Order: sequence, then C-alpha cells, then structure tokens
Amino acid sequence: MVAAGTSSSTRQAIARHLAVGKALLDEGHYAAAQERFLSVLGLDATHREALQLMTKAETKRQAEQTKAERNRTRLQRLAQTLSGKLAREKAAERVQHEANAREQVAHAREQRLKFLYHRGLALYRDKRFDAAIGIWQQMVLLDPSHPLVREAQRLMSQAEAKQTLASSR
Repeated sequence: MVAAGTSSSTRQAIARHLAVGKALLDEGHYAAAQERFLSVLGLDATHREALQLMTKAETKRQAEQTKAERNRTRLQRLAQTLSGKLAREKAAERVQHEANAREQVAHAREQRLKFLYHRGLALYRDKRFDAAIGIWQQMVLLDPSHPLVREAQRLMSQAEAKQTLASSR
C-alpha cells in the first residue's frame, strides 16, 4: 500500500522494485530481493507489503543459512568418519604388509638354513670337515634355536672328532 500523496513516478518505482523483489524472492535470491524491498522502504518507510516481504526474505535467508550450516556440519562429520575409516584401513594394510614381510623373511631364513645344512652335509660326506664346520657355523648365526642348527651342531661335534682322529694318525 502506497502512502497518500506519493507521486506517480514514486509509485511506479515502488511497483517496479516490488515486482523485481518478488521475482528475486521466488527464485531464491533473498539478499538481492531484500535490497529491492529496502529500495521500496527508502521511498516509503511505512510500505506494509515491502516490510512483510522484507521479513519473509530475511526468514528464508536465515533458514537457508541454517540449512547450509547443517549441511556443512554433516559433511564435516562425514569427512571425519571417512578419514578415520581410511586411517584404520591404512593401519590394517600396514599390519598385514608387515606380517607378510615377516613371513617372507622367515621363509627365506628357513630356505637358507636348509641350503647351508645340506651343503655342510655334502662336505661332511666328502670328508671336508673344516669346510662343513664353517658352513654349519653360519647356520648358528642365522637362527641358533632352529632344529636344523641343533642337528648341525651335533654333526659339527662328530666332524671335529673325526678331524681330530684323522690328524692324530
């Protein structure tokens, strides 16, 4: 409603600002709509419709901000959840990788021990006792508690005894 005594050009300006403001409000451009309603209020400070539309635009703008803040908070929580999940997955992968690496090292050590044992055994059979003892001593360095090492130590004792016997003749 336009105040009495308002000029025709002012009424046209008010109508134009109201029309544009309403269109902006309908399109969801609340801040721009508020600027148009402020223009109306600048021309007629008591314009009831402009005041109502100004309040409506402000309410919708605040609701939109609140919704955006809720969405931002939800997305932040989601990002934190995903980050935690990714960190746990990476940690599990690292643990699995370390377990695989330990298993490969143990397998390689086992293969090396078997190779050294059989190499020492071949030298022992060829009566090359010093060489056999040297090979078996390498096994002790790799894994002193391994069952093959204990067997190699028994054979080393026999080799030393045979060596001593051979050198005493």
